Amino acid sequence: MMNHHVLVGCYPIPCFGGIPNHNFLVWTDASGTPLFEINGGAVNPDGSFNYRAIVGRLTAVETDYARHDPVRYPEFYLRPTSRSLLLLEASPDEIA
Repeated sequence: MMNHHVLVGCYPIPCFGGIPNHNFLVWTDASGTPLFEINGGAVNPDGSFNYRAIVGRLTAVETDYARHDPVRYPEFYLRPTSRSLLLLEASPDEIA
């Protein structure tokens, strides 16, 4: 079985509240297809990711790429300006 990867990623944003980048973790399969992504940030009262907040209730939002709902679950890894570096390479069971 081919190894999967965990990457730390960075998405450049205009300097928003003094924050020039958004960082995230992503789990990909051996071909680089994203499976899950973890983003930290503020959430709206309904639990969706608040893309514009610099204050508010903070949480870690897990994106399951099988659900594909970028309003509620951000998909920064797929954005063309995102960059990432390999953090871990292991079997899918080890990563899980």
